[in-house]
Amino acid sequence: MKYYLSIDVGTTNWKAAVYNETGKLIVIERTPTQTHTDADGYSIYKPDDMWNEVCKLCRNVTAKSAVEIAGVSVTSIAEAVVPIDKNGKPAGDIITWFDTRSMKQAQEMKKRFGEEKLYEITGLDVNPIFSLFKILWIRENKPEIYEKAYKWLQMSDYILFCLSGEFVTDYTLASMAFNVKENKWSKEILNAVDVPVSVFPQICESGTVIGTISDTVSALTGITKGAKVVVGGNDHPCASIAVGVLSG
Repeated sequence: MKYYLSIDVGTTNWKAAVYNETGKLIVIERTPTQTHTDADGYSIYKPDDMWNEVCKLCRNVTAKSAVEIAGVSVTSIAEAVVPIDKNGKPAGDIITWFDTRSMKQAQEMKKRFGEEKLYEITGLDVNPIFSLFKILWIRENKPEIYEKAYKWLQMSDYILFCLSGEFVTDYTLASMAFNVKENKWSKEILNAVDVPVSVFPQICESGTVIGTISDTVSALTGITKGAKVVVGGNDHPCASIAVGVLSG
């Protein structure tokens, strides 16, 4: 029997759970999501706090389950963008997914492209919560963070990076800068706003193995050394699979 660890970085709770290969839940631990308010009154998550709490949750469930973990994956809320510097450290706080401070940037993009064109490329309506608008807001209002950012990740991408050292995302988390017809980052959009494609991670399909758990990460998390690190996805599509959307 193989056992797998799942990490869920959500709006209300952060969770870690161990399942067996048939999908039976063995043990689950959760802690309330730590949402903060910064000096300007905006809502943020702190990436170091998040990683520390994820490590603690993983240690708890692996200790309670007392089984060898064959693989680990991560799901999370989307549109909470994490700036990572060249040393692999967070360059700033995470703007929460529901924060609408980038309304100005969203409206400017709407005027530049038009709603129909943006929908044709991205499959999305214009909304200030989307990651690209938050990146543009940071460039305009927090240039010291923007200049340090080597990669822009989503929250599950960040946890995957902490687990594996790899910069990746999946199709369900790539948005507003992503061409849904071509299945790749949209150079048309990114060139128009002068954001290089290189600051975004490689896009992989959910289920892609991107690495294994090292000695160091095993000591921090309790996850079995050598366990496969696997790309997960946006919590909404992941949850829809769990409730049987593909079986109807």
